[in-house]
Amino acid sequence: MKLRIWLTSLGGIMLIILLMSLAWAQTAPPMVALSHLPVHSSAAAARTGGGGGIAPYHTTRQRLSENTIGDYAPVAAYNPKRDEYLVIWSECPSETVCNVVGCRTTGQGVPISTTFTIAAGYNDRLPAVGYNSYHGEYLVTYSRYNTTTTTSDLYGHIILGSGALWGPELAIDTGTSIQTLSRVAFNPIAINHGHPGEYLVVYQSGEDIVAKHVGSYGDVDASVHPLGAFPNLTTPDVVYNSARNEYLVAYAQIISNTPPIHNNDIFAQRVNAAGDPLGSHIYAAAGTLDATSPHIAVGADTYLIVYTLGPNNVSDAATISGSWLTGDGNLINLTPALLAAPPPNGLGWPTVGYTGQGFLVTWQSMNGVEAVNLNGRYLRLTSGFWSDVFTIDNALRDQYNGAVACTIGSCLIVDTDNWYDSGQDYEITAWNIWLQQVFLPLVLK
Repeated sequence: MKLRIWLTSLGGIMLIILLMSLAWAQTAPPMVALSHLPVHSSAAAARTGGGGGIAPYHTTRQRLSENTIGDYAPVAAYNPKRDEYLVIWSECPSETVCNVVGCRTTGQGVPISTTFTIAAGYNDRLPAVGYNSYHGEYLVTYSRYNTTTTTSDLYGHIILGSGALWGPELAIDTGTSIQTLSRVAFNPIAINHGHPGEYLVVYQSGEDIVAKHVGSYGDVDASVHPLGAFPNLTTPDVVYNSARNEYLVAYAQIISNTPPIHNNDIFAQRVNAAGDPLGSHIYAAAGTLDATSPHIAVGADTYLIVYTLGPNNVSDAATISGSWLTGDGNLINLTPALLAAPPPNGLGWPTVGYTGQGFLVTWQSMNGVEAVNLNGRYLRLTSGFWSDVFTIDNALRDQYNGAVACTIGSCLIVDTDNWYDSGQDYEITAWNIWLQQVFLPLVLK
């Protein structure tokens, strides 16, 4: 029988109820209809409509990697059975060798294990991680590049909650096309080869977006499920919606990639538990502007897709924008909603997580040489703001946005940081952020 390690922290997820006197209570700020906001506007316009509802509280920076080689592309997943996170990244001692490594942290982002190796000796990059809520463990996937410029295959490994590797390495897709940019979601009620629970791994295969199931015991689908509706597709993301026992996949379509004109559109597709598309594709951001790097979160049968949106030839003018969708795939805001705008310049690579009350969006911004910083903003469950834009990490040199993983009321943000060793060493750092203040609406009669 498969050995599973079940260690449930009694600390778990804590619900803190803030009782406030009438002197503290205030009327909720007016909502701004995001569908009426212009796509391009000033920074002030991106900061209107809900400041003061929730303010973030940071812990101190936690350094997760301790070495003198490059560490890149972190991802994270929360484990409520243990009240801890698993952070995964690529550790690259050379241009042709990158190892996939991981570290367990507390719910506050403090390391509770030494860095452990998942795959070594190959050129393994761009990891992804999904949490298995049935067994309290994870699936880690990664792209194995034969060289830095040619074809890649997709591999994975099951990681127990203790951080121990279980079973052999999984060859998820070793076809002749490039298999890369994977994302992982988990369905706890599916049955895969007689065992409860299965992952859906969505990835780019050549110029298409496809998916494969991986069972809790490592069984991999023999053939792929095509999901893309158009050619030239890239950068997929996927979430599982427990309210409907289905998934939502988002991806970008490359319309033009000839400098100086870059034009991408963002689409979404509902996918049933079997891995087949449901209904037609959804136009999240399609038009003359350049929309890239979609990322999804889901909560209370509502999706938020965030992405970079801007002119085709001026990257410094790009904004962070988003689209809310109902569980059945209907757009709540029919045009992209502006979430953050320059200055600072060079906004990009947004990520999003569901906090139990709404969404936390994070992104990186560039404000000159050696000045890539991390910022964030809390958003309501459906079309609105809970906070102004706030700074997560603005240390010297560069902090590149990695990923966000959330639980009820708090999130862990992981990034790639070259603050160390005079900018010569990229390390993985983490910030824990939770909701500091909750203002209750007061109705006076």
